[in-house]
Amino acid sequence: MSGTNWSRRASFGACRETARLTGHGSAASASIYGTTPEAVYARRSGGLEGREADAIHLVTLEFPHGRLAQITIDRLCKAGTRYLELRADCERASIRASLGGRASLYAGKKRAHRAGVRLEFASEGLAWEERGLARRRLARNPRKSAERGTATLLDGLIDAVQARREPPSSGREAREGLAVIEAAYRSAAKGERVLLNRPPAADQMARLPT
Repeated sequence: MSGTNWSRRASFGACRETARLTGHGSAASASIYGTTPEAVYARRSGGLEGREADAIHLVTLEFPHGRLAQITIDRLCKAGTRYLELRADCERASIRASLGGRASLYAGKKRAHRAGVRLEFASEGLAWEERGLARRRLARNPRKSAERGTATLLDGLIDAVQARREPPSSGREAREGLAVIEAAYRSAAKGERVLLNRPPAADQMARLPT
């Protein structure tokens, strides 16, 4: 197909993927911080001059009290990739998570790692904590984690409806995620930082009427 058609089709498909991954990254950050972002600043690149594809996105989320989150989406790099890599750098430790599965055997010595032998295996995802050179596994996804997660979410929804409280993954949370995605695209288009109107936190919302 011609370059023009390829660029348009790539831009359309990548746009949907970028929106989805930005939403996931924003939701993960909000879950870690326990609140929604106050502002968004985003830059994007087609990877090549003159190409209008959503190939590379850098999105910075600003949270209250000077906390930041950075989302990097790279659809061009041909190096080995995983579905999602998460890193939360805290005052005393760094929390890491890798979604997409891994099976690795490390032997020897590498900068910022302890010398020795280490085996890592997770069919679908792994989370761990790093303190200095010490490393501790926190959790590992079981097989068919997507199906298990969906079942857990539906159970939570049924419990919330019966208790007349806000369900997990509610409409409010979906609106907050869409607001971040829209702000990221607006910021990238204008080259400006975009402020978000933060809704009240979940614990400040009134319970549904009985």
